Amino acid sequence: MISGGGFVPPYALPLPGQAVALGTQTAQAVRPAAYDAGSWQYTLFDSYGGGAFVQSFSQAGAYAIAGTGGHRSPEHTGGVVFDFQTGAWQLLPDASGTPVHADMFFVADTNDSPEYEIALSPTTPNTVPSPPHPYMNLMPLPTELGGGPLGSLVYPIQAAQCAESVASTRAHRFDLSTRTWSRYTSNRLSDLSPTLLSPPHDAPSVYDPSAKRIWQLPNQIHSTQNIGYIDLTEASPQWRLSASWDWPPTWDGTNSAWLDDTRRLILMQSPMHLVALDLNNLAAGPRLLTFSGTLPPYGNRWAFYPPDGSFYNKSNTGNEIWKLTPPSGDPITGTWVITSFTVTGATLPDIGLPAQDAGARHFTRFFYVPAIASFAWIANSTSPVMLIRPPLS
Repeated sequence: MISGGGFVPPYALPLPGQAVALGTQTAQAVRPAAYDAGSWQYTLFDSYGGGAFVQSFSQAGAYAIAGTGGHRSPEHTGGVVFDFQTGAWQLLPDASGTPVHADMFFVADTNDSPEYEIALSPTTPNTVPSPPHPYMNLMPLPTELGGGPLGSLVYPIQAAQCAESVASTRAHRFDLSTRTWSRYTSNRLSDLSPTLLSPPHDAPSVYDPSAKRIWQLPNQIHSTQNIGYIDLTEASPQWRLSASWDWPPTWDGTNSAWLDDTRRLILMQSPMHLVALDLNNLAAGPRLLTFSGTLPPYGNRWAFYPPDGSFYNKSNTGNEIWKLTPPSGDPITGTWVITSFTVTGATLPDIGLPAQDAGARHFTRFFYVPAIASFAWIANSTSPVMLIRPPLS
């Protein structure tokens, strides 16, 4: 089958409304010798977060994860990718010299505050961040914006680092070609706004390809009067602050955020609300949106589906998929519609009981792959990648 972009995948694609497994390989196939099956699962998928889709990795793009662990999780400073061109997992060992082990790092293993970069020989000094919980913070940096031949991953911030659960706000970059880490921003967001990310845990980042920026949100948008961003076009990227706004009313936490590029909004979900920041009018501040239907649980990131212009969301378990349809008129005053449907075909794997029992969620492991015009779902390290297509409208 030929996808919408002319790419011919070496695997079957789902029909509308169905799910299929993309082969049988799992992430355990690329597990380094230092890890057992449980610690590999824990560091990649149970340590509170996920990775990012990097289009420039291959003809069809790849889902990439790097620098995972944090707090008392097993640590991995290298990367893994699932390449949709080949339909296979690939290990990208850290070439920065960091010793490979599945133990946790301590602050004493780093250069201490405020960077918390690994300081164990023979690690390249002042480059490798102690792995954080990824949350929604791993962002793609494409080749055309200086990401290197295969693209890169950027951590704008790092939260829950080391066993002591510390945090740093200097961005770091993992080059998927050289497999090395480096400092990405010349400054720290906390230098500009000491209270913006207080606490930093669960504070989502948003990649904006149109503005060529990474936006950094707090985990409670009502607790700040501006947000930070990195301009990806600068020769020496640095943190900057957006325009300021008046204090909004107090809401529940908004720890899920994603871009609506069509309407130039950053959208956020809390347990009870949908919230929008108008990127063309940031001075207006965050505003509550009207919606019909029921918000999905857990606050995982919504993914845009170009064929119908809506957003879709996958929970941690089950075959139910949620759909968010924007208003036909004013997106701030109009009504957003939330519906759901059950995918047929293959049974979708769950993220696993240990992760659920610990309060983890997948965060970003349901995402859109343009080359095959399908969503992908990566549940855990022992299940194959699943492909999903929404039913025809």
